[in-house]
Amino acid sequence: MDAALRRLEDAVDREDWADAADADVGFACALSRFLGTELSQADRDALTRAREVHAGLRHRCEAACTRLEAHIAKTRAHKEGWIAYAMSAEPRETGA
Repeated sequence: MDAALRRLEDAVDREDWADAADADVGFACALSRFLGTELSQADRDALTRAREVHAGLRHRCEAACTRLEAHIAKTRAHKEGWIAYAMSAEPRETGA
C-alpha cells in the first residue's frame, strides 16, 4: 500500500495526470487486500494515514484543475487577439 501511495504522490507532484489516474487505480487495488479482514491497530493506523494523504492529493488535483480552468478561460477570452497576432506574424511572400 505504501508503494502505491508513493507512486500516486509522485505522479501528482509531477502533475502527470494520466500516471496519477493509473496510480490511483493501483492504490485502490492495494487497498482491496483489506476487504473482509480483521484489521490490526497497525492496519487501521496505516489506513487512516493513507486516507489523509489521499485526501490531500485529491485537494491538490482539484487545485490544479481550478488553475487549468482559469488558464483555459483566459486563453478563450483573448482568442481573437491571439489569432490576430498569429496572422500578423506569418511570413509574407516576397515577389521574387
